[in-house]
Amino acid sequence: GVAALVTCVITVLLFQFVYKPAMAKKRIREGVALIRKPGVPPYQRSQDFQEAERLFRIVDEDYAKDYIPGYNAYARAYFDVKEYEYSYQKLKTAYEIKPGAVETLNNLGYFYARIPEDYYQARYASLVPPDKKEPTRDSRLDIAIRFYNHALTREPSNITALYGIGNTYMYQGRYFEARQYFENILKHDRDSVVGHSGLLNLFIERDSFQEVATLHSRIKDRDILEDLEPALLAKLAWYYLSKKR
Repeated sequence: GVAALVTCVITVLLFQFVYKPAMAKKRIREGVALIRKPGVPPYQRSQDFQEAERLFRIVDEDYAKDYIPGYNAYARAYFDVKEYEYSYQKLKTAYEIKPGAVETLNNLGYFYARIPEDYYQARYASLVPPDKKEPTRDSRLDIAIRFYNHALTREPSNITALYGIGNTYMYQGRYFEARQYFENILKHDRDSVVGHSGLLNLFIERDSFQEVATLHSRIKDRDILEDLEPALLAKLAWYYLSKKR
């Protein structure tokens, strides 16, 4: 009887804490793949979105209620295929479920930092930041920084938030402040690819040749050059090619 009881308990625990989370992740991955499917005609894209949302409901009803990683994964996928309204709704719901989730706060920062300016101006009234009750005339970049700062309040060394604020300040032309955030990343991790990438991009944007060359040399010495994003390496190459001297 004891053996049977122990077996039953173990089975229930495995089902609840191993099988269900694994299936939730699997279904979310399948949904994200449908959203991101390339080269899909408009009529089929709508069908793919419907199927993705069906998988999302299965996760919510059968495997993990209010699954925050699922909301964030779908939000980023929708954003990447320029379905901004879908992305916003997922982030808004995730924030309402758990306002202090750092992943959601960072994704809200990313959303407002990267959404096209003309789209934001046209839709700002319907894109009310989840931490506000009414539309705000704050710039989208100021809203992005606010959400990243909310994340840093909860995790002061969160690399995603530090990088996000640094990038947002750079978009605003506030280069000195941006540099401080990228350097803060390197204080936490001297070999951080993210921190070095942020600084290198900043120096290229400022057309600071000496700092670009010095940092490039440092990155090579740390043997992390090949870990940089291809787009940044291409930008660095074109930067050098633009210098005739």
